[in-house]
Amino acid sequence: MSNTWKIYMLTLISFLVGTSQFVIVGILDKVAASVDVSVSAAGQLISVFQRNRHASRHGGDGDETTYRALLHSTT
Repeated sequence: MSNTWKIYMLTLISFLVGTSQFVIVGILDKVAASVDVSVSAAGQLISVFQRNRHASRHGGDGDETTYRALLHSTT
């Protein structure tokens, strides 16, 4: 694989990973309404989910906490 191809692939993957984290911002109010909590609590839910997801991918204890119960406990 040529270096030019590697650079294009790295650029594309970096763009996709970077923008995928911002998709939730546009639908956060709908997520909050669907689980009947405030927008700030739904934002906390997304943060907890991402931390657990990241921890489980990197050897942490990504436990399977019920996110709805966790979310309602923060409101």
